[in-house]
Amino acid sequence: MKQFGIGDKIKYGSYGECRITDIREENIGGRVRDFYVLAQCKSSSTILVPVEKANCFKEICPPLTFDEIKSLSSAMTEIDWTKDDKSRGEVFKDIFERDDVSEIAGTLLNILSRQKALKLQRKKLRTTDLNALRTCERILFEELSRTLTLHEEDVTPILQGNLEPQLK
Repeated sequence: MKQFGIGDKIKYGSYGECRITDIREENIGGRVRDFYVLAQCKSSSTILVPVEKANCFKEICPPLTFDEIKSLSSAMTEIDWTKDDKSRGEVFKDIFERDDVSEIAGTLLNILSRQKALKLQRKKLRTTDLNALRTCERILFEELSRTLTLHEEDVTPILQGNLEPQLK
């Protein structure tokens, strides 16, 4: 298991990008353990994570290049819409755990395509799919904003080719 130190930036589950601000011993529930103290990069939240759970951390990859971002709009991840909500939710969970930006962008594009088709039938996305859409947008915003100047609502138009990305 990789050792992390104070000042390292990591991704931690649904919290996203965090910085390790301290490593300290804490007595929680009558058990003394070492903890990483994480500060979320986009908020003022602090998170305590036991050192033995550091295998949940993902290293921060270098920011995507402009060309890599433009190529994200070319792939669509296959989703079986005939599956029930729970099964589809598990598929989405697996995609998010793999943390592959191209796959997440493809998932977003597929959900948007599904949303458009349902709209023609005067129907809406199921809650599971809507939550996955929002998660895709949040993850992609965090990833793309490292390279581009953008607002959260710019992610979808950029991936759909309706808005030209602007470098920082």
